[in-house]
Amino acid sequence: MLSLTNVLKLNKCRYRLVKVLSHYSKNTYNQGLYNASQYFFNNNMFLQYSDSYHLCKDSENYKMMQAAAAQQSFKLM
Repeated sequence: MLSLTNVLKLNKCRYRLVKVLSHYSKNTYNQGLYNASQYFFNNNMFLQYSDSYHLCKDSENYKMMQAAAAQQSFKLM
């Protein structure tokens, strides 16, 4: 998997905001990945995006991000 690195020159306030949002994005991705793997092991089928969304939309991490950004985290799986 390739990673993308961006160099940003931010003040302290914006740096903290980007750091917190990145943390929520990571947690949202990991939660969706966990749900997908558990669904696969239990049902021997892949979890669809729409079902994954309904499982995770009530989580704290999803609520703290804007909807479009949180949905992009799910679509990466």
